[in-house]
Amino acid sequence: MDLDLGSLQLIRSSHLHASCDAPTLTTDMRIHSTKLLLAVALSAAAFVASPASAQMRFVNYNTARLIGDTAAFQAVLLAAADDNSRGFAVDPAIITFQEVPSSILTQLTGLVNAAYAPTLYTRATYTEATGESSAGGAQCMFYRTDLLTEDVSKHIDLSTGGSRYTDRWYLKLNGYTSLAAGFYVYSSHLKASNTAADEATRLAGVITIRNNSDTLPVGSHILYCGDFNFYTNAEDGFIEYTSAGVGKAIDPYGLSDWTGAANALRHTQSPILTSTNGLVAGGCDDRFDFQLSNLDFQDGDGIALIANTYRPLGNDANHYNLGLNSPANSYFGAGQSVRSQALANALVLASDHIPLIADYAIPPKLQLTGPSSYGRVLQNATIPLAYAVSNIAPVQFAQGMFANTAAMSYGGTGLTGGVASVSVPLAPSSTNASVNVNSAVVGATSGTVGAASNAEGGQAATSITVTGTVIRRANASFASKSDLNAKTIDGSVAFGPNTIDFDIPVSNFGFNSLQALLDVDSVSGLSAGFTGVITAIPNIAGAAGTVRIRFDATGKAPGLYTANATVHASDENLVGAQSSTIALTLRATVNASANPADLNGDGEVNGADLAILLNAWGTTGPGDIDQSGIVDAADIALLLGAWGV
Repeated sequence: MDLDLGSLQLIRSSHLHASCDAPTLTTDMRIHSTKLLLAVALSAAAFVASPASAQMRFVNYNTARLIGDTAAFQAVLLAAADDNSRGFAVDPAIITFQEVPSSILTQLTGLVNAAYAPTLYTRATYTEATGESSAGGAQCMFYRTDLLTEDVSKHIDLSTGGSRYTDRWYLKLNGYTSLAAGFYVYSSHLKASNTAADEATRLAGVITIRNNSDTLPVGSHILYCGDFNFYTNAEDGFIEYTSAGVGKAIDPYGLSDWTGAANALRHTQSPILTSTNGLVAGGCDDRFDFQLSNLDFQDGDGIALIANTYRPLGNDANHYNLGLNSPANSYFGAGQSVRSQALANALVLASDHIPLIADYAIPPKLQLTGPSSYGRVLQNATIPLAYAVSNIAPVQFAQGMFANTAAMSYGGTGLTGGVASVSVPLAPSSTNASVNVNSAVVGATSGTVGAASNAEGGQAATSITVTGTVIRRANASFASKSDLNAKTIDGSVAFGPNTIDFDIPVSNFGFNSLQALLDVDSVSGLSAGFTGVITAIPNIAGAAGTVRIRFDATGKAPGLYTANATVHASDENLVGAQSSTIALTLRATVNASANPADLNGDGEVNGADLAILLNAWGTTGPGDIDQSGIVDAADIALLLGAWGV
């Protein structure tokens, strides 16, 4: 009863949740008829669907040349992605395999692509040196194309003894420019067995690897993984890995002994107690598989190992010298026995090694959003601009991401300069920063807002160029060619139910494109028969606006009436607009004579009236005898016609 690849993907997408335990499966029950049940349990027991983008998960696995059960092998691959025992589940960023002869390359590629679909993987540079297939097979790596790109020019093969070669690959995070966003991976299958000659061959291989890694630039991220076949921490090959140099390896478990039952959690060979399909058996009692890395991978900055995520998949530390599936496995903890047991059954059938898994954080990739223009702003106004910074690195979970900060910088002629350190949360969350426009100098200005990551290898945000124009404040004046802030206007009206309008021009003195428009908002202080007709005029530019005040003589005795009014003006409706006032004195004479030409009301039309008319020539009055709206020749004709009356 074989499990086909389509069934695996259907199971993966179902996201079922187990609600009860199943009977414990024993080694004797691992016959092929259990394959489908095994894979269903693996996928059904509370596995979280792997996201399309996430922290980098590195998986290292010795395939045993795929002589084990391939359905179980693929179930293990799937479990490596769905393992959320450290808090989250993600599709691996890279998977390195040992014992991959070219004869199984096509089959292995199909298993990987089917297990992790729709996530896309590509195979890194693969080379099989002469004699390598007879020594178990070459090294092979697959990586996610949405996260990483291989620089094939940096791939090399290193002969490390026993007809085996170590592959070195270089991968770079997509969308990052810093050299610290790339890393080297050495995958090795060192000489097996425990004789002095075997140990010497392993040591020679490690010396070759370290001679190469120590030539890499200081600050390089270097990872060593594979089936190293070290029996103890005292072996010279292990000591050589951890010796001084650029490539000095750090063991996440430390330098202590890893043998015996007390260290069962570290062991990776063999998950099976009794041999099946030619797999090496004997129970789980050796730590042959490793992921070691240099300090740059373990410094808590940029690309770095997330603490407590290094683990052999499915090893619950309770099966020293036993098969992983008997007694019952408890890898996933309380309440998930079905899931744990299914994984153990798959590991027993798939290979004679356990995959190693470790999760790595990646540097932040900054996104900066905010305005690119502040438009027209008033001189010396306080104008804050809001910008948001977030981390859009291709990760799904904040868990394991280090505390990243960014240096916000802003300056230029248009912005008040400065630098601020801000925290950078994972998108869609963001941190806001306020930047002030530098509005001291009138004219077109510009500035730049940027955000640079303080993390190793972090990708800076694209800076934003911000432009705008600082303008002078509006200037209310009673004259267009001078700054006239006070004015007195005289007028007269005949006794009786008569009115006279005073049209007062208000200009925006000195206006050009670098000055605010002027708003006349109101007129206050009107009394004694004076009332406003037009007292609000918006957006006065080059042409004057006209304020109209009306005096009503109805019921007024002959004589002089005065109002001390205030014209209230302001800048156009921009942030920081200010108000201003100009003073207006209005005087209206009610004439005792009903003769409209008797402008001063003395009862006679004479030179005094002519003087008043001429003084108001071209305006609305006084002297607008015919009430045409302007003092002109028609009015002087009427006055002369009434002369002496």
